[in-house]
Amino acid sequence: MHFMMTIDVECFSIPLNRCDNDTGREVYEAGLPRLLGLLARHDVQGTFYFTGKMAEMFPEAIELVMRYGHEIGCHGYDHSPEKAFDLLSYDEQLKGLRKAKTVIEGVAGRIESFRAPMLRINEDTVRALEEAGFKTDSSVSSQRFDGPFTFGAKRKLKWLYAPGKPYMISYDSIVKSGSSNVLEIPISAAIFPFIGTTMRRSCPSFIDLKEKM
Repeated sequence: MHFMMTIDVECFSIPLNRCDNDTGREVYEAGLPRLLGLLARHDVQGTFYFTGKMAEMFPEAIELVMRYGHEIGCHGYDHSPEKAFDLLSYDEQLKGLRKAKTVIEGVAGRIESFRAPMLRINEDTVRALEEAGFKTDSSVSSQRFDGPFTFGAKRKLKWLYAPGKPYMISYDSIVKSGSSNVLEIPISAAIFPFIGTTMRRSCPSFIDLKEKM
């Protein structure tokens, strides 16, 4: 049994509903140091998913996280709701992935892990991730319900049928096991709901990676 710690690092301000320099600076100067110190005290390693915009604005934030020995992943380029991956075409998704990957890899070196902004992906995302060189995705929350205050709640209803353990994503459905080269690592979920965006509540669980490692 393994516990996996993941953190999304972005400059998106929920009150302003846009990327904000002051929010990014607060994350870099206050939030990250406190969190990294806490994780270090308990000897916990994790994956930090950075947006491309955050990496452009504060590349030092990536360097800080790397000094603590954590993995760097990609959280897309732009966290704006209108740029959600499940709203974009394959070509638009691939362009955004490559742009974000180039920016982040310019600081962190090669990255292979991805999590979509607002956890919104579709079947085109699977092929785009493969083409951009990503090996893992962590955007699906098995058996989890997102309430009405989260972006893309209706599109996430399919989460209720997703496998609870890591699986290779199907080209036909992001919540089914298939033959793609992208390993889905579901976000912790339980029988209780998660309410996103303006009201956040989650219930932790554990997943067994032994079968996939």
